[in-house]
Amino acid sequence: MSYITENTIWPTAATVLPEVQELIRQFYVLADIPDPETGDQYATDIFTPTGMMKGPFGPSDVFVGEAEIRKSKLNAWKAFSSRRHRVKQVFVADKNGYDLMLIGEVELGLKNGKSYTNEYTCRMLVDQASVNDGKPRLALSSVWSDTSGVMAALK
Repeated sequence: MSYITENTIWPTAATVLPEVQELIRQFYVLADIPDPETGDQYATDIFTPTGMMKGPFGPSDVFVGEAEIRKSKLNAWKAFSSRRHRVKQVFVADKNGYDLMLIGEVELGLKNGKSYTNEYTCRMLVDQASVNDGKPRLALSSVWSDTSGVMAALK
């Protein structure tokens, strides 16, 4: 088990499939790799062809569809030297365990030598057809976070 989900509190009232748990883990494994080519893996292994990925930094951080998601990591490491995500807790909003809300934190190493730990929430919608096909994929990942501390640390 990786550091990303080793201490995650999973819901007890609803089941989150092991394949969906692995999808979440892999999402953050890729987020923590400082390689712009990880966008290709997001497009093919994490999201559906029509999926949407929204980040915490506003309208410039929204990627819709396979082509945009492929390009999503091209500038993602411009200000960062390291990232280390941890999913603290997962909540389920539907009976199938496909509409999820995550609470987590990320340790950020900044290229200016500073570091910052930031909390975030993320809604993930798992595409049911992809689960039925045996390869769960996300239709949506939408992150909310107060990024003002990160922005201040970047100065």
